[in-house]
Amino acid sequence: MSSSEINKNEVDIVIGALNADLTQFLNSWKPFFSGFHLIIVKDPELKDDLNIPEGFDVDVYSKPDIEKVVGAANAAMFSGYSCRYFGYLVSKKKYIVSIDDDCVPAKDPKGVLVDAVSQHVTNLENPATPLFFNTLYDPYCEGADFVRGYPFSLRSGVPCAASCGLWLNLADLDAPTQALKTEQRNTSYVDAVMTVPLKAMLPISGINIAFNRELVGPALVPALRIAGEGKVRRWELYGLPCAHAAAALISCGQNVHMFAEPCFTVSSYQQTYSGVIKEVADRRMWKEEGGEGGLMRIRPPKTRRPPGRPKKKVVRVENLKRPKRIVQCGRCHLLGHSQKKCTQPI
Repeated sequence: MSSSEINKNEVDIVIGALNADLTQFLNSWKPFFSGFHLIIVKDPELKDDLNIPEGFDVDVYSKPDIEKVVGAANAAMFSGYSCRYFGYLVSKKKYIVSIDDDCVPAKDPKGVLVDAVSQHVTNLENPATPLFFNTLYDPYCEGADFVRGYPFSLRSGVPCAASCGLWLNLADLDAPTQALKTEQRNTSYVDAVMTVPLKAMLPISGINIAFNRELVGPALVPALRIAGEGKVRRWELYGLPCAHAAAALISCGQNVHMFAEPCFTVSSYQQTYSGVIKEVADRRMWKEEGGEGGLMRIRPPKTRRPPGRPKKKVVRVENLKRPKRIVQCGRCHLLGHSQKKCTQPI
């Protein structure tokens, strides 16, 4: 499916703006963003005004817009890279394509720019095949077909809910591995579309993703997240760069130690203990009440009588473990009742 065949009125491109100047980013994507509606959500903590070049159909949302929709108390949830989720929320289109403002279009081995937007929409328009693995390629792409043994009853596929894209340059590794392999880069361009099998898990990111809003729902957000995630991450919580940040700083030739909080430096440690630390008084230095050689008298704590009448303790015969007294009537001389309650005739 070419970009000319895509119904652009069904697509919103959502961009989370953490950088104020979007000129270079938008101009690099202009051949592929042309004709599409853009939703740019400004990071609530970004103070500078956005610089957006002309020639784009764009709606910009900032902190007052976020607070108006979700309330001031919940606005912090959309800070940092999480601001893109607000764009998912306010969009009314069938498809959402999400691209971060620090990404540029990749080039294939021939040096041609890759239209990631059209590829995402094409994936969402075509069925997915999670029930039977079609080896190495998409059976719905032009010139392809189903592999040998693919059941005919499953060839209609199921609706595609999400299209998860990849990226070049920085390797998509976990934090500890990335910290050890700071120089590793991903340079292998793969021109293939594969369906994730049913009940399989995969890493997902809002950096380069598209999804069917009618199938997934009004928002595609993380299931578990810390307060203020996207801006207040481990680095800002603990004052030390996380493994991802350390790997990125080392790859850029920066000194990681310069990005830690001053309290972790040796100079701060020395300054903390530079003064005189007085010893803590032990038993030998306690003051004795009776003077020299006397004994310390420990007095009971001061107490006050509680308000109200004191409760009277009732002593029951059952608690004394002795037999009960048998009552004898003084009128009929029978046992078991008193003279007051006697009903016997005389």
